Amino acid sequence: MTTPEQHHENSAADLADRVAEVVLEHPCVVRLHGGEFGTISTHLPGRTVTGVRVGEADEPIEVAVVLRLRHPLPDVVTELRERVTTIAAVPVDVTVGDVVDEQRNEPGTETGSCS
Repeated sequence: MTTPEQHHENSAADLADRVAEVVLEHPCVVRLHGGEFGTISTHLPGRTVTGVRVGEADEPIEVAVVLRLRHPLPDVVTELRERVTTIAAVPVDVTVGDVVDEQRNEPGTETGSCS
């Protein structure tokens, strides 16, 4: 029998994984970001989803990302918020933890394009 706490852990794990997946599919996202002191994360049994924080049912989902600096950041943040909202019926807070300039050939930016 599943306890309410276990059910919440399972649904939080599924949601955190799905949110991470749809965010990382965006061509402007380089990677997820844990935020200051790694506070934006979902702690699950045996693992952590860094860059996505799924709280209680009425709390917003928090997402933190590192973006490619190719489009206006407010536009990209809006697109990310819309993507997450399609799978979660709660407000979504998006934090840009860092940006990378692909023109400078910074490590980790050579794949994908932000178009």
